[in-house]
Amino acid sequence: MKEISVELEDDIAEAIENLQEVGLEKDEILKLAVLTLLIGHG
Repeated sequence: MKEISVELEDDIAEAIENLQEVGLEKDEILKLAVLTLLIGHG
């Protein structure tokens, strides 16, 4: 389980960096990250 968590954290960190370059606010990024996790790993 921990391996998956670390992998997800890396994915989230990378996604946040990419989204910040686009200029989205952190609240919006977090919402997108949660939705992505629910859809991608649900």
